Amino acid sequence: MDLWTTIFAIFRRWYITVPVLIVAVVASFGIASGIKPSYELEGGIWLTTPTPRFFDDGTQVPVQNPLIVNGNVNSGLQIAFGHLGTAATREQFEETGYSPEYELTTNRDAAILQYVITAETEEQANETASALLDETTSVLQERQVAANVDPLDYIGVSQAFNSTPDVIDGGRIRTQATIIILGIVAAAAGALLVDGVAARRKGLAHNEPTMPAAYHPGYQMPMPGPYGYQQPMGNQPMPPQMGPMGPMGQPGAMVPQQPVDPGYTNGNGNGHSAPARPEPEPDDAYDDHSLDALLDDEPEPAPAPARRTNGA
Repeated sequence: MDLWTTIFAIFRRWYITVPVLIVAVVASFGIASGIKPSYELEGGIWLTTPTPRFFDDGTQVPVQNPLIVNGNVNSGLQIAFGHLGTAATREQFEETGYSPEYELTTNRDAAILQYVITAETEEQANETASALLDETTSVLQERQVAANVDPLDYIGVSQAFNSTPDVIDGGRIRTQATIIILGIVAAAAGALLVDGVAARRKGLAHNEPTMPAAYHPGYQMPMPGPYGYQQPMGNQPMPPQMGPMGPMGQPGAMVPQQPVDPGYTNGNGNGHSAPARPEPEPDDAYDDHSLDALLDDEPEPAPAPARRTNGA
């Protein structure tokens, strides 16, 4: 089936395609309306070393903080990353009303803990960003208090950057397009199916009169005879027989055999076979009188010659 046949079938069966397309469009808008939009916010938390302090003689006061090694705060960055990524912290955020859906990455060179928050509303996204900053400050303070670190040597925690929440449609447009495409495919398939069934029924109705005799009720199988297949009884037509071979060894045309008169007989006893061979006609020089003359012992006398008279 080519493209034009498919297009014509779709337009010809418009009573199938139009309702299916309408249902698909309505369903796409109905399903898409139930998909709520979401908001995405990107931000970062910056960890800094404590402010340097100096003695009266100008020398720098050494920092006594186990979370700061060689002047970097990567240990504190790793602690904050591990704490915020646990399932317990996410559950706590969800119970508090914050969004538990956020992704964390670390930038060790800049000592920044980056996050991407996905929230249902813009307010929830901003509140979750503030909660991540507060939670990072709290966990680092607990660790430094436990290590008896001077508050002047605490790691500094501040907001590195925080973008404006962006609206995410939640895949509504993609969902609508998918449903409409599926509706178009279903409409085309239904139209082609109905068109094919209608064409098949029309073809069967058109070919019914030319059905072979073997499919008609009451047909009897022909029996082999001395001159080919013979009809056993009745005045039903004989099945077609093959004609002479055609070109390239292909069978020739089907030659239907004429019906045989039920009352005809050729002396073979079947009464329905092909016509008998014609009997030869008698020779003109040979008849019954000459045969009797040959079989008779005494030949008949020859007739006397006629006498001539004067008046003849």
